[in-house]
Amino acid sequence: QTGEETFFKIKRSTKMSKVFATYAGRKGVQEGSIRFLLDGERIPGDATPKTLELEDQDQIDCMLEQTGGSF
Repeated sequence: QTGEETFFKIKRSTKMSKVFATYAGRKGVQEGSIRFLLDGERIPGDATPKTLELEDQDQIDCMLEQTGGSF
Protein backbone atom coordinates (compact mmCIF):
# COMPACT_ATOMS: atom_id res chain seq x y z
CA GLN A 1 0.00 0.00 0.00
CA THR A 2 2.92 2.31 0.65
CA GLY A 3 4.99 1.41 -2.40
CA GLU A 4 7.98 0.37 -0.34
CA GLU A 5 10.05 -2.64 -1.33
CA THR A 6 11.18 -5.50 0.90
CA PHE A 7 13.77 -7.98 -0.30
CA PHE A 8 14.20 -11.63 0.65
CA LYS A 9 16.99 -14.03 -0.20
CA ILE A 10 15.61 -17.56 0.00
CA LYS A 11 16.35 -21.05 -1.27
CA ARG A 12 14.44 -22.27 -4.30
CA SER A 13 12.88 -24.97 -2.12
CA THR A 14 11.58 -22.63 0.61
CA LYS A 15 7.80 -22.68 0.95
CA MET A 16 6.29 -19.29 0.34
CA SER A 17 4.26 -19.61 3.55
CA LYS A 18 7.54 -19.08 5.44
CA VAL A 19 8.21 -15.90 3.47
CA PHE A 20 4.64 -14.70 4.07
CA ALA A 21 4.93 -15.27 7.84
CA THR A 22 8.28 -13.48 8.00
CA TYR A 23 6.95 -10.53 6.03
CA ALA A 24 3.86 -10.22 8.22
CA GLY A 25 6.03 -10.32 11.35
CA ARG A 26 8.34 -7.60 10.04
CA LYS A 27 5.40 -5.38 9.14
CA GLY A 28 3.47 -6.06 12.34
CA VAL A 29 0.34 -7.31 10.60
CA GLN A 30 -1.58 -10.55 10.86
CA GLU A 31 -0.61 -13.01 8.16
CA GLY A 32 -4.25 -13.65 7.30
CA SER A 33 -4.85 -9.97 6.55
CA ILE A 34 -2.48 -9.80 3.58
CA ARG A 35 -2.46 -11.37 0.14
CA PHE A 36 0.56 -12.10 -2.03
CA LEU A 37 0.26 -11.93 -5.80
CA LEU A 38 2.52 -12.85 -8.70
CA ASP A 39 1.41 -11.42 -12.05
CA GLY A 40 -2.02 -10.74 -10.53
CA GLU A 41 -2.53 -14.32 -9.32
CA ARG A 42 -2.64 -15.25 -5.64
CA ILE A 43 0.34 -17.32 -4.49
CA PRO A 44 -0.46 -20.46 -2.50
CA GLY A 45 1.52 -20.96 0.71
CA ASP A 46 2.80 -24.37 -0.35
CA ALA A 47 4.37 -22.98 -3.54
CA THR A 48 8.14 -22.56 -3.77
CA PRO A 49 10.28 -20.25 -5.91
CA LYS A 50 11.06 -23.31 -8.03
CA THR A 51 7.41 -24.22 -8.66
CA LEU A 52 6.60 -20.55 -9.36
CA GLU A 53 9.61 -20.35 -11.71
CA LEU A 54 10.82 -17.23 -9.90
CA GLU A 55 14.09 -15.64 -10.96
CA ASP A 56 16.33 -13.11 -9.23
CA GLN A 57 14.68 -9.71 -8.88
CA ASP A 58 11.16 -11.01 -9.62
CA GLN A 59 8.53 -8.96 -7.82
CA ILE A 60 5.70 -10.25 -5.66
CA ASP A 61 2.94 -7.83 -4.79
CA CYS A 62 1.49 -7.71 -1.30
CA MET A 63 -1.95 -6.28 -0.63
CA LEU A 64 -3.93 -5.76 2.53
CA GLU A 65 -7.12 -7.74 2.25
CA GLN A 66 -10.06 -5.40 2.06
CA THR A 67 -13.52 -6.48 2.95
CA GLY A 68 -16.05 -4.73 0.81
CA GLY A 69 -19.30 -3.38 2.05
CA SER A 70 -22.34 -1.81 0.61
CA PHE A 71 -24.43 1.12 1.65
